Amino acid sequence: MNKSEINYFVDLILLILFISVSFTGVILIFIYGPYLFLGLNKFIWLKIHRIVGLLFLFFGLIHFFMHFKWFSLMSKSFLKIIFENFLIIIIKNRSIFIFRNI
Repeated sequence: MNKSEINYFVDLILLILFISVSFTGVILIFIYGPYLFLGLNKFIWLKIHRIVGLLFLFFGLIHFFMHFKWFSLMSKSFLKIIFENFLIIIIKNRSIFIFRNI
């Protein structure tokens, strides 16, 4: 399998896990006390929610490291733009400050 196919399957697994975590989270909000939902009590739903959440985190990290080069390049360009704009603002504010004191 090439990198794009692996990325497709990781993204598909992430989608399924996201839907599962969301579903179990909503179930946990509405189950009170000893009541059952689909034959499972709150504690079993909580275990399922935690396991699926850990799997989601694991595959999310895999996804992040697969795209680390892109993420680092985008972060550098984004931070460069922010830093340049920040310097322009500082320079403008300093000149205004200097003129106000005169």
